[in-house]
Amino acid sequence: PIIGEYDDPDNQRQKLLTLPLSKEGNTIVFGSAGSGKELMLSSIIYSSITSHDSKEVNFYIIDFGAETLTMFKKAPHVGDVILSTEKEKLDNLFKMLIGIIDERKKLFVDYNGSYDFYINHGGKQIPTIIVMINNVEGFLDTYNEYEELIGQITRDCLKYGVIFILSTNGPNTVRYRLRQNFKQNVVLQFNDASDYGTIISGVRKKEPSKVYGRGLIQLEGIYEFQTAYAYKEEKLTEYIKIICDKLQTICEYKAKNVPILPEVVTGSLLKNSFVNLQKIPVGINKETLEISTINLSLTGIYTVTGEDISSNTAFLENWLKLLQSREGIKCHVIDGNSILN
Repeated sequence: PIIGEYDDPDNQRQKLLTLPLSKEGNTIVFGSAGSGKELMLSSIIYSSITSHDSKEVNFYIIDFGAETLTMFKKAPHVGDVILSTEKEKLDNLFKMLIGIIDERKKLFVDYNGSYDFYINHGGKQIPTIIVMINNVEGFLDTYNEYEELIGQITRDCLKYGVIFILSTNGPNTVRYRLRQNFKQNVVLQFNDASDYGTIISGVRKKEPSKVYGRGLIQLEGIYEFQTAYAYKEEKLTEYIKIICDKLQTICEYKAKNVPILPEVVTGSLLKNSFVNLQKIPVGINKETLEISTINLSLTGIYTVTGEDISSNTAFLENWLKLLQSREGIKCHVIDGNSILN
């Protein structure tokens, strides 16, 4: 994606600055508060979703900052924007990521175990998955149990088409062991000039101008850059929402939402999973979030229990409706207490 423009004074030129995610993978955006990290993340998302189809790239955004990245929520490329209070979604996102990686390991066996090789040598189109964590120190302060898991996933996730992008306030807020898994560093302004050398070797006394969105990037040399705006700053949110609505009409594919256990499981949620008597849906498994089924042709007797008989009524009534929705199935009910409608 295009993220800005950099200045090369030695050659008297200015060039577009791109972030080679598919080549270099995991990236950390550094910068003090107010330096423009969320602008940088917005530019990465905007450039990606306007230059690629939703079949090619999907985003899962964890926003522990000012929650401005929710403006991308309706884009077909965005599976979900998860906020700090949504613990269940976080758990399920990481379960989903582990499942995707395990599935792709099997899929890529005949393709050198590589996402790029698979895509370039006849495999069907599957999207690059980009997981973006805004304010990673806030995220890990709240949910420190994820740090080890993120370390494990990011170690070799690029070869399975999964990329992590983190934003952080300080040069030492991401532990060294985790930082080893991130090849690309984008450095916006720090309050302390000595911090630049912690991230970029050979920076000496070079530092970016005190302008919002300015930073340093290491390419064949160290250059100052300006982060790109998708639109006029005062109308950015409104513009992004219009673009997301427009993309919905263009893109046929919608990134998979992070599944959560619904408060109420209705018959309509289960109906499509009702194939035959060997696979009759009864609910949704809390751990896997997959539909649970029973096999009536194998076991002819089941007991439905609850705190009292009335607590089972809603389940039995809706389950009977589900059974009766299939042609060829006749239900006979013995209702001694006349509690079913």
